[in-house]
Amino acid sequence: MSNSNLLETLITFLDQKTETTLKLTFAQLKVDTYRNGHHLHTTLRPQSLLVVQRLKDDSYARIRVDNLVFPFWFWFERPTLPLEYQTKMLKLDRPLAEGTLEIHAEKLCLQFTIDAPKKDLQLIVKQIYSIF
Repeated sequence: MSNSNLLETLITFLDQKTETTLKLTFAQLKVDTYRNGHHLHTTLRPQSLLVVQRLKDDSYARIRVDNLVFPFWFWFERPTLPLEYQTKMLKLDRPLAEGTLEIHAEKLCLQFTIDAPKKDLQLIVKQIYSIF
């Protein structure tokens, strides 16, 4: 990332019309997992990657997450202002559900549920991608 403001970099990419894919490399990824409100595990990973794709519908973009057991895409409404941004993750594939996306100047945060047949088996995953 050439710009140290993640949200500005993302908005600039989504506003231009020449490139359709942006690879974001983060200095660190912190993954916390929870079950029934209790913290289970924290994992730290250096040099994590997210791929952002501009879509034909200018109202939306999508992100590929490749840092779990399985990769997945989700859609989100495009941010328009370079302030802190929060939205719902759209079009999540099962078993993922109830996701949120937050983008700040120096970090990107994902939170989602890994669904299970019984509610007490569901996992909440929080991922924090930091540029420093």
